Parts: sequence; structure tokens; C-alpha cells
Amino acid sequence: MDDRNDLWEKNNMRNIDIINNIDDMLMVSKEESKMADKQWYLSKTMWGAVLVVSGAVLSAVGYPDLSKIIMGLGASMGLVGLRDAKGKLKFF
Repeated sequence: MDDRNDLWEKNNMRNIDIINNIDDMLMVSKEESKMADKQWYLSKTMWGAVLVVSGAVLSAVGYPDLSKIIMGLGASMGLVGLRDAKGKLKFF
């Protein structure tokens, strides 16, 4: 019975060490990630969302051709914003 308890305790401690190591890897300071707080109107992702919503409104009003163009621009701008944000993050 003591062997089982010892084995259980070892596994438990190993799992705690693994969790602590993962937490340490995921913690990134602002200096490391180079992410900065900025105004909302400077965000590419925000403007992409505004274009997508505008495209949805145009589609509801009755301009499906124009809405496809606007939604395509909004989606591409959102993807560019995500790509830029990912390039600035350094997890590992």
C-alpha cells in the first residue's frame, strides 16, 4: 500500500511540475511580446470588423454585390491584423 501511495505522490508531483512549466512558458511580458496598448481606431482588426458589419448591413438593405466586396475587404483586413499581432507575440 505504501508503494501505491509513493507512486501516486510521485505522479502527482510530476503533474504539478508539468503544469508549472507550461504556465512559465505561456507567461510573456509586454517587453518580450512587443505588444502595446493603442487606440481602437489604429487597430486593423477593428477596422476589418467595421467593414464586415457594413457589408452585412449593405446586404440586408439590398446591395448584395457591393456587400460581397466590402465583406471581402473586411475579412482580409482582419486577417492582416491577426498576422501582425501573431508576428509580435513570442511564446517560445
